[in-house]
Amino acid sequence: MFFLIKPAAGTSAVMAFMTVILPTMYYAWFQARTFNAARALAHGVIKMVLTVVLMVVCIAVVGIDPVGYFVTFAAMQFGYLARTDSGQTRAPAAKNKTA
Repeated sequence: MFFLIKPAAGTSAVMAFMTVILPTMYYAWFQARTFNAARALAHGVIKMVLTVVLMVVCIAVVGIDPVGYFVTFAAMQFGYLARTDSGQTRAPAAKNKTA
């Protein structure tokens, strides 16, 4: 969508996508390998720090278009929020009654 407005906004949207996805992929990969709560907490902090570092690199070094970047970044963050707050819970498994 942002590529239609101007190419710089589209590039900024892609950079925002990468800013969110790369730390999330790292965190998901780590979570699939361990069940230690202390390490999971530490890697959650690492995920946040990595997100901030990537954001600083995009803003200071790459020189992004702020509108495309922050709209995409906010949309992706709200996407996480909408998914976790969807209110959907699993129904209890039906018991097999053979009486």
